[in-house]
Amino acid sequence: MVAGEAPPSLSRAHQAVIRAVRVGELDEARIDRSVLRVLRLKQSLGLLDTVRGLGAGGGAAVGAVVGNPAHLTAADRIAERAPTGLAPPPRTSHAPRPPPRGHDAVLECTYDLGARSAQRARVDRLTATGVPVIAVTLRNPYDIVQLPDVTTSLALHSWSDTELRAAARVLAGAAAAPGRLPVAVPPLFPLGHGLQYPSVLVGTGAEWRRI
Repeated sequence: MVAGEAPPSLSRAHQAVIRAVRVGELDEARIDRSVLRVLRLKQSLGLLDTVRGLGAGGGAAVGAVVGNPAHLTAADRIAERAPTGLAPPPRTSHAPRPPPRGHDAVLECTYDLGARSAQRARVDRLTATGVPVIAVTLRNPYDIVQLPDVTTSLALHSWSDTELRAAARVLAGAAAAPGRLPVAVPPLFPLGHGLQYPSVLVGTGAEWRRI
């Protein structure tokens, strides 16, 4: 995969596609077919007609619709359905040690964690102290396979600000984690696995939307 299904940086993804074409890894005809498929889908949904109807002031009109408060609130509510509670199997490969003073827990967000990655080594050092470590897997839930000693894990399935706000609400007890795994994570979890973390009513909805 050259650029990914939702790359964090569009400019880097764009440059990656250009490089792939230049070195012959990717054919321009293949790109044309993909673009045409997307345009046909937009046309079937009437999206192209909507854009044409906006006229010369289309940019401003789009800004008044896309990202308006009602849509942002809806996005937050949708994102709250995604967090998925995971529970890694217990393993005692080291003797318990007292937690560092002033730290009740440590939160670690992971992204495409590898067995030999620096982040994996850091998490191992943290769990060895005895302090509870909460892992939030940002891109996909497979990271949890590399984290057998964390206290618990939350699969987020994305790294956007909307999903991060949803994770913050779950961790603060302001929202439940109702998600289910959309894939199996061998050898730990089957398709559809998910702990149902209960929510705790704290503050008002307006306050928690600012998290």
